[in-house]
Amino acid sequence: MCPRRGPGRLTLAILALPALCAAPAAAQGTGSLRLGALVQAECALQVMENLTVLDVLGGVRDVPIATVGERCNDGDGYRVVLTSRNNGFLRGQNGDVLSYLVSYGPLEAAKLSAPRTVIANHAQTNWKQRTLMVTIPAAQQVLASAYSDALTLTIEAR
Repeated sequence: MCPRRGPGRLTLAILALPALCAAPAAAQGTGSLRLGALVQAECALQVMENLTVLDVLGGVRDVPIATVGERCNDGDGYRVVLTSRNNGFLRGQNGDVLSYLVSYGPLEAAKLSAPRTVIANHAQTNWKQRTLMVTIPAAQQVLASAYSDALTLTIEAR
């Protein structure tokens, strides 16, 4: 059929338009879709150091050296691992060493000769504060020097 100009073609277009618009309203059916979300485990630490001078000659017991905030949204909980660069010794610039112990949460008076782990068996979605404390036995035979160590705390989902 050849296209024609005039009222015949225009009439056909006007009549077909209501039929197209009415067709979806007359159709019945349902549709569904799947909705999902993924929340990654996020664990974080905040370390606030206390500026504390430690009395090595007289010794100190459970002196707070930092406040640590822990947060982790993993439902299985998380672990905090404590490590020491000098394996639990304060090392002097002269090479001399002094032993010390740390306490952190359930970890009490622990030597950091190897990494130590504190485990939480549940998620902690708000900041939980813990105190990191140090004990240094009295050392009367200590050489004059600046003594130091570096402690590292690492948090990870279980």
